[in-house]
Amino acid sequence: MHIIIGGCGRLGAEIAEQLSVDADTDVVILDTDPMAFDRLGAGFNGETLVGDCTDRDVLEQAGIARADGLIAVTRSDNANLMTVEIATHLYDVPRTIARLFNPEREDVYRKLGVRYVSSTNTIAKLFLNEFRDDAFPLHVSFIDTDVSVVDLEIDTSAHGMDVADFEQDGLLRIAAVRRGARVFIPDASDRLEYDDVITVAMKPGARRGLGSLVRNPYDRARVHGQITPGGVPATKDKRSDATEPDPGQPDPVQPATDSPAHGVGTERHAPDTPTDADAPHTEVDRTAADTPDVTGPGSSVPTPQPDRDRS
Repeated sequence: MHIIIGGCGRLGAEIAEQLSVDADTDVVILDTDPMAFDRLGAGFNGETLVGDCTDRDVLEQAGIARADGLIAVTRSDNANLMTVEIATHLYDVPRTIARLFNPEREDVYRKLGVRYVSSTNTIAKLFLNEFRDDAFPLHVSFIDTDVSVVDLEIDTSAHGMDVADFEQDGLLRIAAVRRGARVFIPDASDRLEYDDVITVAMKPGARRGLGSLVRNPYDRARVHGQITPGGVPATKDKRSDATEPDPGQPDPVQPATDSPAHGVGTERHAPDTPTDADAPHTEVDRTAADTPDVTGPGSSVPTPQPDRDRS
């Protein structure tokens, strides 16, 4: 498996280290600042590349054409979204996910079919929960177990199915159903509907029984009815653009001009000693104030906007 990570802040470095433990996973991590790679510990067994993750040339040096997944965790919402859109629409990378600082953008990301993690909302809920007298500890993950709590999207095959029929004894239980703006705890006789999002506790063995009952979360063609944002078909040539750029808009995939070390080649990275994660050059969490322009004619990639707000 070949995974590309955009952004070597504390989060990106941690993800890269954990992924590189698997001998069958090749990890390439990108950052515009060569000093950022000092955050990688001695156990990191992957490659580093100095460059802008929104630059197609840099992504191609990182092996985007053969990538199985891309994770964008820079300090910029715009850069994260743009990187994921490039990987998805220009190179057909099957699994992509973006870090999101500004929770006001969640609706935009959902409409675009972009998978994301909203760090601001997630962390805020954890802190606020500590000040609610009647609150139970929020579940984040189980450690050292094969039970996971996940969200599943109901597909047409499960429309009208009873909760009791959907559940699997000892393998899967439904905890909650989100239907539009409403969230409720279902009874065994409640019927599921197409587009419901259900939160379930499940074991790996439950996957075999799900089949076509739930959507593949990475099947973007189904999310957009075979058409991606901007009218671009879900599958296209990995190197050529399907549309001409809008002459009135700046080229969204030009390399950043403030990166003195842009485009330097890859190298295997295994520092002798871990470095201080809180060094002065650590990432500054910021978020863009404006929603990216993703609807301009002839472009499936959002036009970058300046990042002004701090998260």
